[in-house]
Amino acid sequence: MPKHQNERGYTLVVVAACLFLFLGFAGLAVDVSIASSARTQAQRAADAAALAGAFTFINTPTATQPATATNAATETAINNVILGTPIAAGEVTVAVDTNNRRVTVTIAHSQSTYFADALGQSTTNISATGIAEASNSATGSGNVKPFFIPNTALYVSNNGSDTACTPCTTSPPNILIDPQTRQTTNWALTQIASGNNRFTVKPQNPGNALRPGQFYLIDFGGTQPGDLDEIISSFISDPRFCDTTYSVLTGNHVGPVNQGISTMIGCGQGNVDNRDIYVAPGQYRRPDGNIYSTSRALFTAPVWDVCNASFGGTPFCPTADFPGGTQPQLQIIGFALIFLEGFQNNANQAPSCNGNDAVGRVVGVWGCQGNGGGGGGGGIDPTETGPYAIPLRLVRVP
Repeated sequence: MPKHQNERGYTLVVVAACLFLFLGFAGLAVDVSIASSARTQAQRAADAAALAGAFTFINTPTATQPATATNAATETAINNVILGTPIAAGEVTVAVDTNNRRVTVTIAHSQSTYFADALGQSTTNISATGIAEASNSATGSGNVKPFFIPNTALYVSNNGSDTACTPCTTSPPNILIDPQTRQTTNWALTQIASGNNRFTVKPQNPGNALRPGQFYLIDFGGTQPGDLDEIISSFISDPRFCDTTYSVLTGNHVGPVNQGISTMIGCGQGNVDNRDIYVAPGQYRRPDGNIYSTSRALFTAPVWDVCNASFGGTPFCPTADFPGGTQPQLQIIGFALIFLEGFQNNANQAPSCNGNDAVGRVVGVWGCQGNGGGGGGGGIDPTETGPYAIPLRLVRVP
C-alpha cells in the first residue's frame, strides 16, 4: 500500500484536534474578555462609591463620620451594575480614614463564565478598589458668586449694642475661620449643625448696608453692574484663588442682583416658585418632593477677615468702620458654601421669592492654607463645575 494512503486518516485527526484547540482558545478569549469588561465596570463602581463617600466630608461637614461616608459609598456602589447584574451589598467593603478624609471601597464580585464552565470553572472572581480623599483646606473655587462673606456672618448680637467687631474679641471668637490657623472654628461648625446658620447674603435696604454704597458685593475684575444678572445666574468657570485681593463693588444694584438670584434659585415670572428647600447640610428638597445632596441654589463665596482685614493700612476693626472710596480691597482667607434660600423682609418671615434682603444658609466653611493643603492637595481643577472650594480626587496606592 502506498505511503500516502496510510496518512489519509492522520490528516483528519490533526485537523479535528486543531479545531478543538482553536475553539478552546476562542472560548478562553471570550471568558477573558468578559472578565476584563466586568472588572472595568467594577472599577468604575468602586471609584464612584469612593468619591461619594469622600464627598460627604465636603457637602455635609458636620455629619457623623465614618457612618455617613460609609453609607454614601455603599449606596452608590449597590446602585451600579456589573454586566447587567446589580452589585450586592455583601460584595462591597468600605474603609473610612476620618483623619485623612479618605475613603477606600473594594468590590469583590463573582462573575459567571461561559466556555470555562465546561472545564469545571463556572465563575471567576472580580475585584476592584477605589480610593478617594477630600482636602482639609481650600485652594480656590470655580463658580464663585460676587458676594463677600464677613468672617462674622453668623454672629447674632445679644443686646443690640454690639459692633461688627464684637465677635472677634469674644472667647472663643464667634467667627467662621480662625485668621491665624486658617482652620474652620468649632463655633462655626456648631452653628451649622444646630441650624443657626442663616444670614443676610445681600442686603437690599440701604439702612442695612455696611456703609453708604457697600452692599457686600465684590469685583472680581472688570465686573460691570449690568453683568451681575448673568454672573449670579450662570456658571462662571474662572477660578478664584486663596489669598487673592479683590476690590469691592460699590452700589446696591438691586435690579440685576435680584434677577440673577431669582433665576438661579428658581423664582420665575408670575410668582412661580420652584425653589429648592433647605433641610440640612447636604439635604435639599427639590420641587419633585425628593431630597438630594446637591442643589442649584448652592454657591461658593469668598470669606473676608473682618477682624484683621486691612485696607491700605486701615483695619476694619476695632472701629468697625468700613473705608469709603471706590477701591477698598478684600483678601480671601477662605470660602463659604452657601445655600441661597430666597428673600425676606424681616427675620420673622420665611424666605420666599418676594422680599427685600437675600438670605441664605452657611453649609460649609474652609480656610485657605496654601495651594493644596490637607489630605486632598492638588489645587483646583480648571474644569471644576461644582460650587465646592475643596479639592476632591481619586488616588492610587502603588
